[in-house]
Formats: sequence, structure tokens, C-alpha cells
Amino acid sequence: MRKEKARDSLWKRRLQKMKKIRDGGSLLDIGAGIGQFLFHARTQYDVVMGTEVSISAISIAKERYGIDLIAGEVETLEIGRQFDCITIFHVLEHVYNPRAVIEKCRFLLNDHGCMVIAVPNELLSLESRVKFLLKKLGFKRFRNVSPLGLSKITLDGSLTEIHVSHFTPDVLKNMLEGSGFIVVENTLDPYFAASGLSLVFHYLYYYLHVLLFYATGRNWYDTIWMVARKNSMESLCLKA
Repeated sequence: MRKEKARDSLWKRRLQKMKKIRDGGSLLDIGAGIGQFLFHARTQYDVVMGTEVSISAISIAKERYGIDLIAGEVETLEIGRQFDCITIFHVLEHVYNPRAVIEKCRFLLNDHGCMVIAVPNELLSLESRVKFLLKKLGFKRFRNVSPLGLSKITLDGSLTEIHVSHFTPDVLKNMLEGSGFIVVENTLDPYFAASGLSLVFHYLYYYLHVLLFYATGRNWYDTIWMVARKNSMESLCLKA
């Protein structure tokens, strides 16, 4: 229950960030998990839908939150409508062809629709650099950390998840612009789900990086938050 409340706070933080981008209309969440985000988004959007590949997560979304998710990978689905906003929270790092996902989302957006993406910033984050430094200093806990600060893939069960794609802000921005989007926001994702003293630490760490970002223009935080709008001029050219 405590963990669920912490994740409730996470989704509310993200929705608050989204208010200045788009408030109301239709929303599609890619990789919706158990539907917790869409449950909260229903108070802010007129229509909410989501996709998910996990059958067990789809079942929980229905039973716990009354959310009917569409089963499957979005790039293979025929959803039958377009949306004002699409969210992709920490999904692109798990897919082999993120560009295909982005291009399908462009097809699913209205002409002036927006897409909100959050991904890890593992290649540039301060945390990754510290991990590699600790490895060089001989800390056994970090023996499987690569020079880029990434955890090496092992078969001993020590990795809870595997990221097959890695992003920097520039890489993600270039991919979006090359797929017919205009990037309108490039900041930090307040991704943490914590409580008590851990929550206080995460807030302090997050806002420290927010200050560094505005002072230097560089993102050294753990995550990337990027908002892109469909390039309506390119849409007109394609229709012509």
C-alpha cells in the first residue's frame, strides 16, 4: 500500500507537468502497465486509452482501476482513432526499434497533438559516472559497471530489468525531429516513487539537478523529460 501511494504521487507529479502542455482532450498511454497513471489522468482528460504487452498487467488494470487496456505492441496495433496527447513513460528503452514506436505515435496524433516521453539518462547522468568511479576504486558492488556507467548484462539474475536502447537528450531530440516532430520541452523527469526520508532526499537531488540544468543547460540527472508536437507543416506536405 505504501509503495502504491508513492507511485500515486509520481503520476500526479507527471500530470502536473503535463497541465501546461495539454489539459483535456484525448490521451493514449503507451506501455500503461497496471493502468495507475490512466486512473489519475481520467480527472484531467476527456478520453483515456492505453496499450500494454503484459497480460497480467492488463488484468490488474481492469480489476483494480476499471481501465480496459489494448493488448500488444503499439507499432503493430490498429487503434482506429487519433489522440490529442500520447505519453510514453520509460518504455522506449525496452524496445528494439524506438523510432518505429515514435513514427507510429505520430500517425496516431492529431495534427496539433503532442507526445510526452520520459526515458533514463544513463549515458550522461552523474549517478552513472559515480558508479564507474566506485568500480575503479575497487567496490565489489559495482564490478559489473561498464566505462559508460551502465550495468553489464549478466545471467545471474542480478539485473531486475534490461535496457536495449539508451538515450541522451540530443539523441532523443534528433530522433523526434527526424520523425516529423518539433521538440518544445527538454527537461528532467521527476521519476522517483518514494516515501519518508527517501522522498526528501529524492526531492533535494532532483531540484539540485534542476538548478544545474538551468545554470548550465546540461542534464546530469537520472532521467530525461521531452515534449514534442507533431509538425503540422510536414503533415500538410505529406497530405498534398
